[in-house]
Amino acid sequence: KEYNDENINKIALESLIKKKLKEKEVNKNNIILNEGTAEIEMNALLEKISLGDLDKVNQLIEGGIFKKKDLLEKVSVELRWNLLVASLFKNKIIINEEGIKEKIQKISKNQKINEYLVSEIFIDSENKTELKKKLEKILISIDQVGFKNTAIQFSSSPSSQEGGELGWLSEDQISEKLLEEMNKIEPGMISKPIPTSNGLLLLKVHEKKTSKKEINIKQNLQKLILIEKNKQLRRFGIDYLNKIRINAKIKHL
Repeated sequence: KEYNDENINKIALESLIKKKLKEKEVNKNNIILNEGTAEIEMNALLEKISLGDLDKVNQLIEGGIFKKKDLLEKVSVELRWNLLVASLFKNKIIINEEGIKEKIQKISKNQKINEYLVSEIFIDSENKTELKKKLEKILISIDQVGFKNTAIQFSSSPSSQEGGELGWLSEDQISEKLLEEMNKIEPGMISKPIPTSNGLLLLKVHEKKTSKKEINIKQNLQKLILIEKNKQLRRFGIDYLNKIRINAKIKHL
């Protein structure tokens, strides 16, 4: 138990370091939110996590389990960081529109589409050794406090603010690589670690269903283009944060 607690404390420290690096960078670049934006986002997050039971949230706050001020600060930093990343890398996004169209057309011919209720934990690191250590610690945390709580605290993805929840995803929104792994597991199970270009991804499939629907190709195209843009911005953001971290280490040598 002491060993597990020690590991989780190390991951918590890692999460705090990332927050401080992001905060310093957005302050340096003078990234400002519109008044009330962070509070609206935080309240939506709390309602989603508590499944609408805000009394439960208030009990946690009153019991000192977490502080609303700290959560608001974390949400604010993440929103400002996303704005910074978008402003820096929006012109580097590459979209294969024809490839996306082909995928939608292929699925639309069947008039049936598989859907998955999914959560994620994304683990990034500067090297393979560190990545392996992080994975081991995060698996311990999942075992102790569950997938959602672990995602909130330790995932590097923007979805961490919502406990890693991605909601219902249709198969045309998911890459072939991830779809293959998700089809290997039953509802309620967690995928094996999936390598990505800059880390590892853990997916939890809560439910699966097949829907019969007419697919609007134009509407779905715009939706999938937006998803791909956000996916690429996430990768740019992770690489950018790692670069900032390396530079910070060099300055302290």
